[in-house]
Amino acid sequence: MDQFVVVFIDDILLYSKTEVEHDEHLTVSKNVSEIHSFLGLVGYYQWFVEGLLLIAASLTKLLRKNAPILIQPEFDRDFMVYSDASQVSLSCVLIQDGNVVAYTSRQLKSHEGNYPTHDLELATVRHYLYGERCIIYIDHKSLKYLITQKELNLRQHR
Repeated sequence: MDQFVVVFIDDILLYSKTEVEHDEHLTVSKNVSEIHSFLGLVGYYQWFVEGLLLIAASLTKLLRKNAPILIQPEFDRDFMVYSDASQVSLSCVLIQDGNVVAYTSRQLKSHEGNYPTHDLELATVRHYLYGERCIIYIDHKSLKYLITQKELNLRQHR
């Protein structure tokens, strides 16, 4: 507090001299003690911010043994995307250097149930493809062929 954080009622301001320093200030705590300390601070403000304990619940889960720890992505490095789609849901895991960056899954919307399998598989990973280099692991052969053909077409147009 007051080193790079100012709290006023339900507003929290983080300030830094440089972008690198700001990234360090935003980094998730590195050990259980720091998480306990932060949750203690959050607990004080629970009376002033509606639903704050629900928001802090993900940090509380980190205190459990064997909790999966997510890392911050580094956009200058490659990503690996493991995805799967079925007729009821889509799921995906974004990994960098063997560490999980994000998990995502959702049930299909009613109209998506009519989509062909390759469209569902592509829908699972498409937002990770935009502008970033990534290796995609899928279990659908036709999509592998479509992506390879798209890469070949892009190379020919350059």
